[in-house]
Amino acid sequence: MQLTTHDLVRFRAAFQEGVRRYFQADNIGMVDIGYCIRGNRLTQEVGVRFHVHEKIPGLESREGAVEEAILDVPTDVIQASYALRSIHTASIKQAVNPRALPMNPMRGGISISDAYTRVGYGTLGGMVLDEETGEPMLLSNFHVMASRGYARLGSPILQPGRGDGGEDIVAYFARHGMDRGIDAAVARLSGTRDIINDLFHIGRINGVRAPVLGMRICKSGRTSDVTHGMIVGIGALVKITYPGSGLRPIRSVMNVVPIGGGSEVSEPGDSGSLWVDEETHAAVGLHFAGSDDPETALAIDMAAVLKTLHVTVA
Repeated sequence: MQLTTHDLVRFRAAFQEGVRRYFQADNIGMVDIGYCIRGNRLTQEVGVRFHVHEKIPGLESREGAVEEAILDVPTDVIQASYALRSIHTASIKQAVNPRALPMNPMRGGISISDAYTRVGYGTLGGMVLDEETGEPMLLSNFHVMASRGYARLGSPILQPGRGDGGEDIVAYFARHGMDRGIDAAVARLSGTRDIINDLFHIGRINGVRAPVLGMRICKSGRTSDVTHGMIVGIGALVKITYPGSGLRPIRSVMNVVPIGGGSEVSEPGDSGSLWVDEETHAAVGLHFAGSDDPETALAIDMAAVLKTLHVTVA
């Protein structure tokens, strides 16, 4: 089902009402607009979806059962819990991963971290340009560039990340969007290495595209390499636990499921990856969280990321 402009107005009104009624409940972790699941099968029926940590018949929320429809829009209750996709603990020794090695010029899909994590790493999303100066900058998640939950202007960024043995300072923390519900940050190059418009094993980013239900997308992540998925939820508001700052609301989120039964769509260490449209390679979203059961990924609408950080795609 393709949503018209009229449909979107109606669904967003129902979404806002659903958030108002139920989002504060402890059992509800996310609310979005997306494909409903009926009888354990993903359908083309679009509704307002409530993602709960545990399905408790009649007690999905503090107010009781989520209504079957809100403002004449159908609803669905999905059991899933989401967590960040960076690494903050030591992992078992793995085979040599080229994404975990120093790279010059740098590109999206490789390991980075701040300098303060002991064993952490995430993914460099890619190159963006400061909208005022035009200078190239590194884009990733706030929680990758600020693993302790805060970062001062000028804090060093490493490539590869500390957890991959990185020691080289390649950039300095510049600004972020967490205070506006956007888990994204950019860093200015240190001058020791260059960055190019390229995603490891995918290629050049070609502009920006809005997320659409049913869109097929792919990303280049430090841990899972290139993965493919389909957007099944858009416009979400989600509550995620962050190191050092606890539960935080993140907005403008899309929900992605793997294409192909049982395949991985993201793994820890993929935080910061860019999701791009498979056909055009236009940037669609910035990956930041996911779930293993069911296997899903969460990403922030790229347009919201760029607007919040005052940057553009090259």
